[in-house]
Amino acid sequence: MLPNALADTGPYAGVWSHLKSIDYALQRTLFAAPNNDKLTALDHERIKALADILNHAQMTSVSNDDLLGISMAAGPAFVETMDLREKLESMDVIKAWKGSSKMGFDTKLRRLIDIINGFIEKNSSALFAKDVPVEEFNLLRKVVQHLLSDAEASLQY
Repeated sequence: MLPNALADTGPYAGVWSHLKSIDYALQRTLFAAPNNDKLTALDHERIKALADILNHAQMTSVSNDDLLGISMAAGPAFVETMDLREKLESMDVIKAWKGSSKMGFDTKLRRLIDIINGFIEKNSSALFAKDVPVEEFNLLRKVVQHLLSDAEASLQY
């Protein structure tokens, strides 16, 4: 049944699903700390997957600017056929973040990855979410939502 559903929805369904899961994990993380809610292992896994995707974007630049052919694998492998770096560099939300500090794109991306990894390490053994970097996680949600909208548009074709 699932292969038939995937055939009906197109090759971007896996990408959309993976990004949506990451978006939900970021949302739950942002709302967990003020409410003293516990984050699930899946939340940690999805946030770590986002760090892996950003790390992949920092290390490589592939010369295809769409999402075609990336939906069948989860995790950082699904971005291998697109120029994620170029997409991220063109996002106004990333350009505006820490804009007064005159940091370059690579520095910003590295800082976001370090913030995610630091949060995961600090909270992996904690009972409740602690010290959520709200500004950065809101920025990451906007980035993921932008990629989600690209994947949704691709689902239509």
